[in-house]
Amino acid sequence: MSGFANLLNKFGGGSGDPAELPPAPTRGGLEGFIQKFGGVTEEYKFYNDTVTLRFNKEDHKYFRSGELGNLIPLNGVTNTVGIIDKSFMLTPWAAKMMLQKLLRLIPTEIIEGVIRLKPLTLEEFTVIALEAKTAHKDKLDEASDIGHLAHKCLEDSIRFALLNDPEKIVRNLINLPVDELATNAANAAKSWMDQHNVRWVETESKIFSLEYDYAGTMDGLAICDSCNDPACCPEPFKDHLALIDWKSSNHLHENYLMQTAAYQAAIMEEFGSQ
Repeated sequence: MSGFANLLNKFGGGSGDPAELPPAPTRGGLEGFIQKFGGVTEEYKFYNDTVTLRFNKEDHKYFRSGELGNLIPLNGVTNTVGIIDKSFMLTPWAAKMMLQKLLRLIPTEIIEGVIRLKPLTLEEFTVIALEAKTAHKDKLDEASDIGHLAHKCLEDSIRFALLNDPEKIVRNLINLPVDELATNAANAAKSWMDQHNVRWVETESKIFSLEYDYAGTMDGLAICDSCNDPACCPEPFKDHLALIDWKSSNHLHENYLMQTAAYQAAIMEEFGSQ
């Protein structure tokens, strides 16, 4: 195989993408069980302790314990609502991200006051183009990191309020992230809590639907009041129980509504509408 063909293969230009390597083969027996379920360490009870769920925190996967102690994989809420086809929106965005990164990576020079591309061999250009193709993943990874950092700060602050504040109000954020964007996201959530007099009931609670066999983790339940902004709260209310889910996105997507509806449906299924 030529050097150029090797280069294409290395960066996924061939028939398969080596960045997506097949999983290592698993073994049978006890070693295979440990390999598959070794990270399933957390246990949760539902329906008056008649149903037991196990949770793999590292892989974020849920399992239901069967009659013989076997672990039955469950659908997760976030994974399930993520199956909505967003390609009509994401494909143009991914192309834009790649183009922007490509323009940043291509070497230029100024000749007689004009910015020109430096001469490149086809192989040199291919290396740059293949590096640029990861731009959309880089952007998503960065956004995910920001969201996780902000979420962890909010989780810690809410847990502190639940343990230490008589009214269960987040007075101050604790463990603020170093990242400026993550801090801004956490502060925006704190501002929303202040404006709606949020008093927390619980946070990071596991839910399970016995009827539809799905599980998930909701960010929290809280008692809230309406704010003074009619664009936010067109109808005044007081002491309403609210299901809260934090998002660091710049847009409100329909799958967010489906996600919270799935949490609400599971809670009402188990406990009723009380």
